[in-house]
Parts: sequence; structure tokens; C-alpha cells
Amino acid sequence: MEFWHLDAEGLPRAALACLLTIAAIWVAGPVARRIGLVDRPRGRRLHVDAVPLTGGIGIFLGFAALSLTLGIGSPLFFGLLLPAALLLLAGLLDDLFELGPGLKFVLQILIALVAVVLGDLRIESLGDLLGQGEIVLGAWSVPFTVFALVGVINAVNMIDGMDGLAAVLVMVAAVWAAIVSLITGAVHASAMLLILAGVVAGFLVLNLRLPWRRHAAVFMGNSGSAVLGFVLAWFAIELCRVPGGLYPISAVWILALPIVDALALIVRRPVRGRSPLRGGLDHAHHVLFQNGVCQGATVGMLGLMGVAAGAVGVGGWLLGVSEAILFGLLVAVFVMHLVLCELGTETVNRQRRLYADRQSSSAGRKSHAMFRS
Repeated sequence: MEFWHLDAEGLPRAALACLLTIAAIWVAGPVARRIGLVDRPRGRRLHVDAVPLTGGIGIFLGFAALSLTLGIGSPLFFGLLLPAALLLLAGLLDDLFELGPGLKFVLQILIALVAVVLGDLRIESLGDLLGQGEIVLGAWSVPFTVFALVGVINAVNMIDGMDGLAAVLVMVAAVWAAIVSLITGAVHASAMLLILAGVVAGFLVLNLRLPWRRHAAVFMGNSGSAVLGFVLAWFAIELCRVPGGLYPISAVWILALPIVDALALIVRRPVRGRSPLRGGLDHAHHVLFQNGVCQGATVGMLGLMGVAAGAVGVGGWLLGVSEAILFGLLVAVFVMHLVLCELGTETVNRQRRLYADRQSSSAGRKSHAMFRS
């Protein structure tokens, strides 16, 4: 695509996108409260008040408006912005009416097909993952691309369980992808990725817990996580297709934390007799929080891990490290994540059982004393 070779002023547009996102979220807030587009505290929610789910609206408007100033062509419009708009709409419907998992997957698959067909988006190769030569997908290219898009969309959604976490990880990934774009000469793509980082920064201004604001003023909702996951996946795929482009496995490293956490839950939950599609408090960030790490420290810790994961992927690509080695390292990280989360969950469960036993013993002693008196 010709847009990969155009010049653009990414940083000024990123700053404007940040301001536009803040303004759009601020304007949409009162409307969201009137129509019930809010997240009310219940169950596994960690907040205490109803919070507007308008982050997705601001994120999409900021990204689309500033991207259009770059003079993008029709393939980019129909392959990226149109599917993102459709995902925004589907996500808003989910935020309002809580669509079932099956319907959401169907909508995501159909919208991913729009990107594949109208935008000519393809994952044609997995690279040399096993050290035995390039793995070319051939006829499996289209279904695997749809699978990857839907997978990343849901991975970002699943890790959006703590104020600022998903947004911080997306911003880190966007910056790494922008660096790769500049290295490969795709400066126009770099501008769009900086715009993406800018809109996420604008969202974080209203979402992060700050010393003068104890609770988030807005959530991104399913609409925001879907848009961010799709846009990140789209750029990750395209950065592997440009001449001298990124290793496919390096693109996975840039998105490693959401992907690894989602895959770990797909493995862990069925073992415990639970559906992977149902929410729970067994994500990595929940395990850290339940073991005494505060929200701010959890977000900061996982954000730094995202920086480190991107450094491994991009650094390995630049240094010419074997794709098979990068793949093996990622598998090792997945296994370590799986084991540590399982140990952390068991620690929490053990503490809860001990507390329940103490409460039961205390109640028994009180009852015995009352009987004797």
C-alpha cells in the first residue's frame, strides 16, 4: 500500500488526537448517563459508582479524525476505519444490552471478514517458528487472519479489568509498533500509530486513578477494547507484510501480555470446570491484586512487562535472532505465566480457607461460651 511510504507529522497529530479524545469523552458523558451507557458496580467490579462507558467513542473519534487528515486511501478506509466503526457500534450495543458471547463472536467474525475482504488484510506466513523453514498458510490465510483479529480483540477485552491496564498495554504496543514502522520506512503508518498512542493517552487522563481523583471518570467499555484490539492487530499484521518487515513472532511479542493472559485462562478455566468465556477474578492482574499488590503498582508492573516484551520482540528482530528461539522463549513465558497465576490463585484460596476456618472456630467458641453461661 502506498500509505506506508508517505511522510506525516505524527507527534502534533498525536497531541491533537489526545485533546479531541478528552473532549469527545467529556461531551458524551452526560448523554451516556441519561441512556444508561454506564458500568454499575456489581460482582467482580472493583469500582463503587456508576461510570460512563464512553471511552470507546472518544478513542474511535480521535483516531479516525486525525487519521483522515493524513489523506488515507480507500483500502485503508474500508480495511481499517470502517471495521473499527462497526466494532464500535457492536461494542456499544453490548455495553447497553449485554449481548451473549455467541452473538458477539459472530459479529466480530463478520466484521473481521470485512477487513480481510475490503482491506486485503492477510496473514500469509507464520515465519520459521520451528527452525524447519517458513510456515506458509496458503488456503488457510483468510480463516487464520480472521481468527487472529478476533483473538486479539478478545484478548484486549479480557485484560481490561483494572483502571488503566488495557490502555497502558495498548499504548506501549502502539509505541513499539511505531518504532518498527520508522525502522522499515513506513513513516505514515508510524504517524497513525502515534495517533493511536495519543488517543489512548487522552483516555488515560480520565481513566487512571490519580492523587486528586480516587476513581476512574470513564471506562473504555467493550466498544473501546474492541476498537483498540482490532487496530493493534491490523497494524501488527501489516508490519509483517512490508519489505524487510517484522517477524510474525515479534509482532506477537509486542502484544504478548494480553495474548498470553488470555491463552492461560483458556487453559486454566476448563481444568477448573469453568467456561473460558465467562468472566472471573483469575487474570494475572486480579491474582496480583488479591495477593496484596495495589492497583497502581499492578498496572505499573504489567506495563513494564509490556515494555520488556516489546523489547524482546523488536530487539530479536533487529539482531537477527532466530524466529524459532523467539517462539521458544514465548512458550516458556506462557508456561511461567500459567504456573505463577495458578500458584497465586492457590495462595489466595488457601488464605480464604484459613480465614473461614478461624471464623468458624471463633463462632463455635462463642456458642459454647453462651451455652455454658
